[in-house]
Amino acid sequence: MTPQIDLTTHINLPTAILPTADPCVIVIFGATGDLTRRKLLPALFHLACEGCMTGRFQIVGIGRQAMSDADFRDQLCEGVAQSAEIKHFKDAEWQSFAPRIRYLAGDFADPDTHLQLAALLDTLPGAGNRLYYLATAPSAAPAIIHGLANAGLNRETNGWARIVIEKPFGRDLASAQALNITVAKAFEEKQVYRIDNWRWAGVPFYLRTGKRLARQVTEIAIHYKHPPLSLFPREEALKSNVIVLRLQPDEGISLAFGAKQPGTERKAVPVSMDFCYRNAFGDNPPSAYAVLLLDAMRGDATLFTRRDGVEAQWRLITPIEDAWAAQGESPLPNYAAGGNGPAEADALLARNGHHWREIDGNAGACNV
Repeated sequence: MTPQIDLTTHINLPTAILPTADPCVIVIFGATGDLTRRKLLPALFHLACEGCMTGRFQIVGIGRQAMSDADFRDQLCEGVAQSAEIKHFKDAEWQSFAPRIRYLAGDFADPDTHLQLAALLDTLPGAGNRLYYLATAPSAAPAIIHGLANAGLNRETNGWARIVIEKPFGRDLASAQALNITVAKAFEEKQVYRIDNWRWAGVPFYLRTGKRLARQVTEIAIHYKHPPLSLFPREEALKSNVIVLRLQPDEGISLAFGAKQPGTERKAVPVSMDFCYRNAFGDNPPSAYAVLLLDAMRGDATLFTRRDGVEAQWRLITPIEDAWAAQGESPLPNYAAGGNGPAEADALLARNGHHWREIDGNAGACNV
């Protein structure tokens, strides 16, 4: 069996200091949903624990389900405590954070919901600045935007008003354009923060996603082509050099390549070099949602997508979706829980002489 050499370098770098957000009220539509419980509240709790939130920040959750502030806080506490993004949950920190959370029950399309929200905001400190987060299905966005505008909650009278619209932004080019028109009638472009995916252009790529796979991981693996000529015999042919960008969990970068084994033989072995963000900068870096939320509260739109960018992406993707729809439905491949996916996925890549990375065999530098 060919050995694999690991060249992991451990460097102690200074812990990154996060900036402080403006005092504001964060209003989350879809507050009882999975995104709020698993991503948004853990991110906000992390920012508060890191000192990024001033003493005058408040959170208002809006959902259709009727419940008290206390019940809503208990529901969120469970999600935050179990979140993989909170490395060291402390009850004392939660008890300091929880009183800033309030809940408002109502239908997003009901004008009275937005009037009640306006009345509530008038009673809260820091409400001059408002960040509206649409953690809802895309179909709910127009009604929410209309409701905010009709209640005057889009105006920037005593501070700023910003709206964050979650992905996907529309379901095709036409719906994205229609949603952009709706947004533009209520908010100026500088007030709008769109979260959407970044596309890869000019190179073929395979996308694999699924539930209950061998590990929960999000990564981009860039496989380089084999050289046209090799210094090594065919039986010693190397695998492709690979750069892996680990997005979550355990953010980092790995480089896998072949190196000649010392000696007179023409023999190559796979080696790896790894960088782990957590090991280098501390054991509790902010999550992706924490960074996005902090940027939105600070007015930094660098990581968000503009109106024209969203429409350009849909111009590329919509014809692909239309072609898929024209082909009709096919049986959904199944696979055993805890595995690497269905056999059909392996066959898809095998047609081009490729293969997937093993999900359970790629621990990354943070776990060595």
